[in-house]
This record gives sequence, structure tokens and C-alpha cells, in this order.
Amino acid sequence: MTVNNSRMCRAIFFVLTICLFSFPAYAKYSGGTGEPNDPYQIATAEDLMLLGDSPEDYDKHFILTADIELIPNLPGCKVFDKAVVAPDLGPDFEIVAFEGTFNGQGHIIRGLTITGSSYLGLFGRLSISAAVLNLGLEDLNVVGEDYVGGLAGSNEGTVINSYSTGLVRGSNYVGGLVGYNYRAVLNSCNDALVRGNGSVGGLAGYNSRAVLNCFNRGTVESTSNVGGLVGGNYGTVSNSYNSGPVAGASVVGGLVGVIYFGVVSNSYSTGSVTGVSYVGGLVGTNGGTVSNTYSTGTVIGTGAYCVGGLVGNNGGTVSKSFWDMLTSGQAVSAGGSGLSTTAMQTITTYLGAGWDMEKAWMICEGQDYPRLRWEGRECP
Repeated sequence: MTVNNSRMCRAIFFVLTICLFSFPAYAKYSGGTGEPNDPYQIATAEDLMLLGDSPEDYDKHFILTADIELIPNLPGCKVFDKAVVAPDLGPDFEIVAFEGTFNGQGHIIRGLTITGSSYLGLFGRLSISAAVLNLGLEDLNVVGEDYVGGLAGSNEGTVINSYSTGLVRGSNYVGGLVGYNYRAVLNSCNDALVRGNGSVGGLAGYNSRAVLNCFNRGTVESTSNVGGLVGGNYGTVSNSYNSGPVAGASVVGGLVGVIYFGVVSNSYSTGSVTGVSYVGGLVGTNGGTVSNTYSTGTVIGTGAYCVGGLVGNNGGTVSKSFWDMLTSGQAVSAGGSGLSTTAMQTITTYLGAGWDMEKAWMICEGQDYPRLRWEGRECP
């Protein structure tokens, strides 16, 4: 009897050993361990929602291995009332931000729909160590109050090479990609319709650090402090542009609504701008430094107070910057130099102002205005 029991125990141990060594220790998500060299794999909507429900994994590394559909009427999908990952759970809960990396690898998350309050987006909050890159967000429908963005309500980390389309709507600090940018948004763009009440921008509602090599093509609408790329700026906006229409009441700019402080350089806007007062083709109100910029879009200020082809109201510095008096419909500006279309499309205009026409800019003389080199345009 003892021998039989011993043999049975050895048999059970043998089976358990096979089971333990035959299956990976991780069964979470669609693979990976969350380490830098073996990131967790997000392949389905279920994987993504599991990440949202797993704050213990917010400091791990993730890759998107397939396009994901979150359209509410598809099986297993829904209308969210909070951010999918790192949501705001209210004043009685500890703030938990996403601290890891999320690499979309060029894949798309489509149909994300959120109707909630604040800190809305795919991510509610991104911490200083977080990085989100190579991600497309299409057919968004994100509606909330404050700190609302397609990708993140609040970004203290780094967003790289990402974009958004669809609709993003809120009250304050509303952006097509990021509601409030505390750190860096690089090489990214927005095509979504963006609407709000204050500090509203096509890419970021408010920027306090850096927006570089970015652009907006979506329509942007707000009551005040609205810009085609950034609503309110306290940092740096450079090598960027807006081509989408911008509309508001007060403090409306083609690129930036209001510059409280900071720098806007090597940038331009071609989108139409419509407002009542403090309206500018590039900047509504400037309290910082603007250089090496231009605007060409139609500028309409129905209140006829502080309306300019380039800048509506200027308390800062504007240098080496221009606007097209013909296309804008404006002969005056609080800063910059008004030129004819012909002069705006002539390289000597910019060489004379000291622009870098070899590395930063290029121009198809007599055919178009200057464009940023990174846009990759070629002259016919």
C-alpha cells in the first residue's frame, strides 16, 4: 500500500512538472512579460480593457500587435464613461497615471467612444516616465468637461508620431490629441473636429513645455483662447503648422490662441480664422516671443477690436514674421510685416530675414509659400 501511494505521488508530481514547464508563467494579454525586451502584447479590445483594469501594470511596457475596433455596437465594445487606461476615479481615489510605454507600432485603435467628465481620452493621465508612440486613433467620439483629448487628457510624458481623427469635445483644456501637455508632443497631428469653451487647440488645449514638428488639419471651435494647433501656450511651439479653420469669440489664433509666455518659431498657419476680438492669423494674443513665422488664411474679426493679419494683440516680441495682406483681408497687425502674395512666395523675402532655407524651410518660388522641410514636399 505504501509503495502504491509512493508511485502515485511520483506520478502526480511528474504530471504537475510537465504542466508547469509546458505553459508560460504569463497568460495575461496576448503574450509578453511586460519587460522592455518582451513587452506585453495588446491584440484585442479585451486586452486593452484588461490593461485599463490592471493599474499594477501601468509601469510596464506594451506593444499593439493589431488594429483594434472599439466601435460601441460591436460585440464586447461599449461607450466608456472614463478613460480606458489610467482613468480619473474621483476625489476619493488616489491618482494613478500610466507610467510605462505603449508602442502602437503603426496600428490603429478605431471607434473609441467616451462620454464622461474629466481627464478623458485613451489615457486619462500619462506620467513623466510614460511614452506613447506610433499610434493612430481614428473615428473618435470623446465628449467630456475638462482635460479632454483623443489620446490623453493630461500628458506629463512623451507622445511621439501619433494622430487622431473624429470628434473631441469638452469645456476647458481640450485638444484633438492631448488636453493639457505638460511635457512633449513630437511628430504628431490631428484631423479631428475639436470643440470647447476655453484653452482649446487642434493638437493640445494647453502647452506648458514642447510641441515640435506637429500639425493640425481639423476644424477647431471654442468660445475663447482657441488656436489651430494650441489654445494656450506657456512653452515652445516650433517647426509646426495649422491648415484647419479656427473659430471662436475672443482670443483666436490660426496657430496659437494666446501665448502667455514662451516661444513660437519656424511655424505657420494657412487656415481661416474667425472671431470677434483679439483675432490673429497666427496668434490671437502674444505675451511671448514669435519669430520666423507666417500666416496666409482669411482673418475676420466681427468686433473690429485687436484684429490683425498675423497677431491680434501683442505684448511680447514679434520678429522675422509675415502675413499675406491679400489672402488674409487684413492690412494691419499688432506684429509682423504685411506683404503681397508675390513677395510671400519669393525666397529673397525669407533669406533677407535670416530664415534657414536650406535645413528648416523650402519654397517652390512663385508657386507656393514656404513649407517645412520635414513635410517632404517637392516642387513640380
